[in-house]
Amino acid sequence: MPTDQQNFDIANETILDPNLLLMEFWQEFSSTRHRAVKNNEDVIYAGNTYVKAAMNVTLPNSGDTQHNTSVTFSNVTRDLGKAALAAVGKIQCRLIQVDGTDFTGSNPRTYNTALWDTDNMIVLSKVDINTLTISGDLVPKLDLLLPYPLVKTSAEFYPGLWLV
Repeated sequence: MPTDQQNFDIANETILDPNLLLMEFWQEFSSTRHRAVKNNEDVIYAGNTYVKAAMNVTLPNSGDTQHNTSVTFSNVTRDLGKAALAAVGKIQCRLIQVDGTDFTGSNPRTYNTALWDTDNMIVLSKVDINTLTISGDLVPKLDLLLPYPLVKTSAEFYPGLWLV
């Protein structure tokens, strides 16, 4: 069992390479992906470059309601904001956390190990874009609280339901 001094020393260790949060978003059915990383320099993961961005992710509260997470990230270069404004369908989102100590190269660093990946599971909704930031809610792609497709049931859209 560690002594009090050993526990104190362990707790005071400086983390030199923290884990990094990578984010991708794209319009549904589009092959163009926009990538950002919560970091002060660009990084490479799986052969793709993630541009540096200030990013803040708010975790959900516990309870009986739908659990949403929100994200806000910088729109300094305006490229990400233009892409989000141009989207006409769902905006798919992917979050990846990489091991900050498992990198090769120096500029930009290349990361190899994903600790977790939400590929094909999240949609960005309620998007708000201004000159400085892009923000929105990250919701599960399969949201059981919303009907799919999001069209009111009518004879025009579902004629088979009105056949008697």
